[in-house]
Amino acid sequence: MPAFLGDGLGWFIGLLGKIGAGVSSFMATSVGIEVGVSAGFGIAAGLYSVGAVVNEFARRGGDGDGQPDYVKRFYKLYQGKLARCIWKIFRKDANLLKRQTLKNAPYIIKNRSMRTLGKPGGPIYGQSRAGDETVGKNGTVRVANDIKDKPYAGALELQMRSYAHELGNKLHRDIIAKGGGKNVNLQTINGTGGTTDGDAGANIENCIFGNMVP
Repeated sequence: MPAFLGDGLGWFIGLLGKIGAGVSSFMATSVGIEVGVSAGFGIAAGLYSVGAVVNEFARRGGDGDGQPDYVKRFYKLYQGKLARCIWKIFRKDANLLKRQTLKNAPYIIKNRSMRTLGKPGGPIYGQSRAGDETVGKNGTVRVANDIKDKPYAGALELQMRSYAHELGNKLHRDIIAKGGGKNVNLQTINGTGGTTDGDAGANIENCIFGNMVP
């Protein structure tokens, strides 16, 4: 073979080798990018899905996870007494209710202050509005997020009392929605500080704790 042909062929083969290496590098990089992007989207989608499920679970109420500590404490200390008080106050209509436990506790809206909950009136510890019993898996109640120690009770007790009070009102509306309510035994409760209240919540609170706070 003439020398010039050998040199030309060597140069051409070398060029093909460089092109092949470049293509391989490009393909590897492209695949890497694709894999990276796919993995990134997959992880992001997975996190979004998990986050959505957690948020929805918390919004609708679940099996007790995510509930404030004072709610968990309430059921630990007073679940049995709550059951007895439900039968005492709602009587035969208590048959319309499920057994009340942490697992079917209502979701608590806890991003409101006492002053905000009480508007346009004065500050209040908790609130349960008409229709809240239908919001979420187990209904919804509101308890203020700035409850502090008072001369007549500590913050933890006031939080548990407020929860019990609003739970009682929610359960009463549950009963009415199911056609009950005629057998309910409600009394006017005299609270500390000269306040009075005759709703189911006040009766539940009084039955469990022995009196009602303002």
